[in-house]
Amino acid sequence: MKNKILTALLLSLGMGFGASTYAAPENIDIAIGEKIEKDDCSVLDEAVTPSLSKGVFASIQCEVDYNLVQVAACHESGRKKVEEITCAIIGEWNDTVQWNDSSCAAAGDTFETAATGKGFIGTNAGGSIAAADLGAACADGVPQAIFR
Repeated sequence: MKNKILTALLLSLGMGFGASTYAAPENIDIAIGEKIEKDDCSVLDEAVTPSLSKGVFASIQCEVDYNLVQVAACHESGRKKVEEITCAIIGEWNDTVQWNDSSCAAAGDTFETAATGKGFIGTNAGGSIAAADLGAACADGVPQAIFR
């Protein structure tokens, strides 16, 4: 279910991208029913309204330099136990393969999540939607911790 929500969110954000000059990444916490305007995320060509379920917290990071949108999400009732996760490529930008955890170096590597929970991350730069360690209980703003 979480993967479907994140996939829908990525697809809705991938409508179009524009070019621009250097700018620091724009981090946006998404509220249920909130419209994300182009002024909030300059990578977008038009405003989007992601659809979130109750209890889902999500954040978007827009990075103009790489024409990149990252989306991270978690659910407040999600699993809160130590879990072994397989490393996965979530995209490639800045000539670097990006993994779902900073400890990952190769396919087949694994890492453990903390007992506080996990979230999911995906990008418009190829790769897959993958689980990641949140480092804190899921709440507003917490998904930003898993941006690469």
